[in-house]
Amino acid sequence: MNIFRPNPKTSAELDVDLKQAKVLEAKAKAQSAVKGSALKGIILAGLSLLVLFFAYNKFQESMECTGVCGVDLNKQIIKEGFAMGESSEDKQGVWVVDYDGMYTQQKSEDFRKKINVVTAVSKPKDILILKINSNGGDSVACATDFAMIQNIKKRFDLNVIAQVERQAHSCGYYLAASSDTILAQQGSSLGNIGVAISSLANPINGLIKKVTGEDKVTIGSTREKELFVGDSVKSEEDVRIIRKHVMTVAFNFYTDVINGRSGRLKEQNYEAAFSAYPFPARQAKALGLVDDLVGFHELLLGYHSSGHVIKQVVIK
Repeated sequence: MNIFRPNPKTSAELDVDLKQAKVLEAKAKAQSAVKGSALKGIILAGLSLLVLFFAYNKFQESMECTGVCGVDLNKQIIKEGFAMGESSEDKQGVWVVDYDGMYTQQKSEDFRKKINVVTAVSKPKDILILKINSNGGDSVACATDFAMIQNIKKRFDLNVIAQVERQAHSCGYYLAASSDTILAQQGSSLGNIGVAISSLANPINGLIKKVTGEDKVTIGSTREKELFVGDSVKSEEDVRIIRKHVMTVAFNFYTDVINGRSGRLKEQNYEAAFSAYPFPARQAKALGLVDDLVGFHELLLGYHSSGHVIKQVVIK
């Protein structure tokens, strides 16, 4: 018998060892699960705090502007890394009001609300930047806005700058012409100065004819009255009447542009400027429709670097 060889374990002893091993394995798994749960809990708690932090920041941002108000662009310029530094309350304020999209009565009303905020809080010699991107639209609305800007320049002693990033056509240029200075991004398009009426036909007439087989009869005190309440154009005389009206509106447009660009739009350039062509910014500058080629961010950085307070008036 080999004294160095241990005696083999009995079946009972082997069962005890197996049970102890299972207990140790279960204990190890339990401890691992507790650690994993704790780690998951910490991660979830951290994520929840991050979500709450961002939600709170967004809430604060949303509460910074309700209704019609001014958003500080200096903070945005610094945040986006364009420039650093503090603004100075001693400098003239710079107010940014945008007109973006087709010219409509509703957009015009919103635009005037923002301008009213500027005039309520601005100081004499403050700067108003009209950031324009419009392809034209309602001639009555833009004529009204032109007159308003001309009036507030004198009444509130504001220096008005129109800045065109993409396009200022027709009504868009009409608004730009109300400013003291027109700046345009290189590659933008300006002009298309003119008036057009696409149709004066009343769509109800066609519907009535389709349903009843008869034309709606419009009877007015004059043929002009009949046309301008929606009767269809039926003759060369009707075309002459409508064109006369269009030319009257266009003449007022031309006159306002000439007055707004006094000393810069030369008489020898009237024919080209009022041809209704949209011009690239460089050609528009050569004609006197633009003062200089400057982009929006370049313009803001110039004011920011000199310590101006820059605020954009928005509606939320």
